[in-house]
Amino acid sequence: MNIVDVRASEDYAEGHIPGAVNLPKAQWHDAKIVKTRLNKKTINVLYCYSQVCHPAATAAVEFAKRGYPAMEL
Repeated sequence: MNIVDVRASEDYAEGHIPGAVNLPKAQWHDAKIVKTRLNKKTINVLYCYSQVCHPAATAAVEFAKRGYPAMEL
């Protein structure tokens, strides 16, 4: 499992789930960055600010379309 924090870099720096990588929305379209932060061989668990945070759900759909197994936390 790969844990991915899609919050802003500043918020990630203030605290995040241990082991999580940061992939803020501004970087979602940079294929090189995405490839280094996501994994096509395991589930990518995406989270953001709260359980009603839309960027995590949006990211899950977008990355799944690109072949990355994804789910929202």
